Amino acid sequence: MTYIGRKHSEETKQKMRDNWAKGLYDSVKGRPSPFKGRHHTNEAKEKLRLSRLGKPSPWKGKKNSRTTARNLANNPAKKGDEHWNWKGGLTSQYHKEYRSAKYTQWREAVLQRDGNRCQSCGSSDSVLQVRRIRSYEKYPELRYELDNGRALCTECRVALRAKKPSLRIKKSEIVSKDCQTCGAAFTKGHKEGSNDWRIRKFCSLPCAYIGRKTNKGRIFGEDVRKKISDAAKGHTRWLGKSHSLESRKKMSIARKGLLAGDKHPNWKGGISPINHRIRTSVEYKAWRKQVFERDKYACVLCGDDSGGNLNADHIKPFAWYPELRLEVSNGRTLCEPCHRKTDTFAGRTPKTCTNSCIIPGQAFLT
Repeated sequence: MTYIGRKHSEETKQKMRDNWAKGLYDSVKGRPSPFKGRHHTNEAKEKLRLSRLGKPSPWKGKKNSRTTARNLANNPAKKGDEHWNWKGGLTSQYHKEYRSAKYTQWREAVLQRDGNRCQSCGSSDSVLQVRRIRSYEKYPELRYELDNGRALCTECRVALRAKKPSLRIKKSEIVSKDCQTCGAAFTKGHKEGSNDWRIRKFCSLPCAYIGRKTNKGRIFGEDVRKKISDAAKGHTRWLGKSHSLESRKKMSIARKGLLAGDKHPNWKGGISPINHRIRTSVEYKAWRKQVFERDKYACVLCGDDSGGNLNADHIKPFAWYPELRLEVSNGRTLCEPCHRKTDTFAGRTPKTCTNSCIIPGQAFLT
C-alpha cells in the first residue's frame, strides 16, 4: 500500500505531536540540561542580536493567566530563604500583603464592581486607585472585604489623604481678616492655598516686613518653638528647586516699587551705588547666564571649563558704554586668572574717558 499523494488528518497530526513531545520529555526527565554552565560565544550573541533586531518581543502585550500568576506567587521555591535574592526578611508585612495575589484579586473585584469609575467625581479617564473605607491597621478583619473598598482617581485620593483635614477651608467660613500691622481688612486670594490663608497675618509685603521686624530679638517659649518645629517638619517641596528666569522676572516686576527706596524697612538714605544696583538686578543675572551659555561655560582665552571660577566680562567697559551693558555680544566668559590680567579688572578702568569713549572727559560712574 503506497502513501504517495496522501496526507495525514489533523487528528493524526495532533496525536503524532503529542507522542513526540511526551517521548522527548521522558527522555530528558531527571537529566541536567546539556547547556548548564555553558555560554554563547560573542559571535553567537551578535548573530542572535541581529536576528531579533527590529522585531517586537514575543511577550509584548501578553500577561500570565490568573492561574499561572497564582501558581508563581504560591511557589514555595521562590519564597523566604528559598529565594535566590533572600536578604534575611527585610520586606515588611504591609508590603508583602500589597503585592500578594489575594490583594490583586480584591482590587480587581472592587474596580469591576464600581465600573472602573471614581466614586467621588465619576471620572473614568484618569488613573484609578482602590482605597479602603475602614482603616487597614485598625480593622484587619475587613482588609479584603468587598464592601470595604471603593475606586478613586488620583486627585480625589490625594484630597482624602490630607493629614490635617481640620485645616481645610469650608465655604461657610469667613474669608476676611484684619492686618496685624495696619489694621486694614483683607480677603483670601483666589489662588491662595488653604494652609497659607490659615497662617497669613498681614495684608501686604510692606506690612509683613514691618510686623516681622517688631518681633526681632523676641524669644519664644518652649511650647511655641515646638509648634513651629512640628509645623516645619516634612516640608521639603522646594528642596533643590529654584524659580525659572521667567518667574523671577515676573516676581521682580510685581514687587518693583513696593519695597524700593524709602519704602523699604532697611532704607538708609540711598547709599547703595547705581553700579551695585545694576549688577544685582535680575536683568544683569540673565545677561550673565546667556553669556555663559553662548560660550559653553568655558574661558574664551585659555579654554578652562572646570567651573566655579568663571566671570562674565564686558568687552567694552561697563562704565563707559551704558547702552551695551546688557548686550550679549558685548560679553565674554573669562576664568578668574585671565580676568585679572585685563585692563579693566577691579577698578582699573580709567577715571576719565579716553578717545575711544563716547563722551570724552566724562566722570567715572559709581
